[in-house]
Amino acid sequence: MKFVAVSDYGQNIYIDHVVGPKPVSGNLIGFVYDEYTGESIEGAEITLGTQSSTSNSFGLYAIEQIPVGTYTVTCEAAGYMTVADEVEITIDNATQHDFYLIRPAVFNKDVDEYVLKVEPNEQVAKSFTISNDAIAGADDLVYEVSIDFVGKSNSGVNYNLEGNAPTAKNSEFGPGSFGPSAIENTVAPKETWDVLFNFNGADAGQPGIETDGLNIYTTDWRSTATNTFYKYSMDGTFIEAFDISGATQIRDMAYDGEYFYGSAASNSLYKLDLANQTLVETISVSCSGVTGVRHIAYDPELDGGNGGFWVGNWNELGAIDMNGNQLVSNLSMASGLSLYGSAYDAWSEDGPYLWLFSQAGSALICCNSILRHNH
Repeated sequence: MKFVAVSDYGQNIYIDHVVGPKPVSGNLIGFVYDEYTGESIEGAEITLGTQSSTSNSFGLYAIEQIPVGTYTVTCEAAGYMTVADEVEITIDNATQHDFYLIRPAVFNKDVDEYVLKVEPNEQVAKSFTISNDAIAGADDLVYEVSIDFVGKSNSGVNYNLEGNAPTAKNSEFGPGSFGPSAIENTVAPKETWDVLFNFNGADAGQPGIETDGLNIYTTDWRSTATNTFYKYSMDGTFIEAFDISGATQIRDMAYDGEYFYGSAASNSLYKLDLANQTLVETISVSCSGVTGVRHIAYDPELDGGNGGFWVGNWNELGAIDMNGNQLVSNLSMASGLSLYGSAYDAWSEDGPYLWLFSQAGSALICCNSILRHNH
């Protein structure tokens, strides 16, 4: 380039090699691909600020005359997830930046919800299918599954005063007398000594009562009884009466989470599978000063946490392990108590407690210090 300066003195001035400013822009080119298949994507729109370009049948795009700098460049195409990348545009160069697009996940399920009634200690398995129905190469499928408790039984049964399902610890029911009774179909009160649940037995003479959380069982202690065992639903509805050979005249019962235990006020303790109506074994009880097992309560903390039973006859109270061996010899109890039932209580404040039912005045006796001393 040459410039001429005209002089008033008659001689022109020539200026050669004038250099203008360097360019301050660059270009952006690249291809758009399917990330999974590697195939070119036609019709993708690439946007940089106010400029844009559409990819051709080869997936090629180009944007020219872009001021130097760093930009967020977006690429979007029908059926794919939008991608936004940071791209630096340099002076007088064509910057290549390729885009790899993926398809969004397509959520599909074969069920919206299950509504199930689950009884205490019952296990229910339900299956369902969640799938990603997009074409291969789709984004990860992310989902959440929740379990909502939409309601509880309106029965007054309320084992540990919080509506939790029975366990080996909270399934004790103390024996009591039979009289006018009814199923309480409202939310049970929770004050001490409030009756939470009662029902009529199918026959008289049933001092033993226990539950596995699926059914309630009672026992008839009489030698003249038509049947020894009676089975009820959890709302107190009578189901059936039955006998088990070798196990009769049972007084109180206990449940360890798997089996029931009871005795005919002797030193023979019956281990029972009441659901299958079988006698598992007869355990010989050896506990100094205990003449028989008229009352029994399962205590999971006995024997160093291996579990055992508090047992006794009339005015007696001792403890044995799961095999009938002595853990605690007979303790000195007041005479005339006529003890007929017991229950282990790990939930009441400042517990655990051992509750003993006395026929003398229908009293309940609480033994807290005995448990603390022997755990």
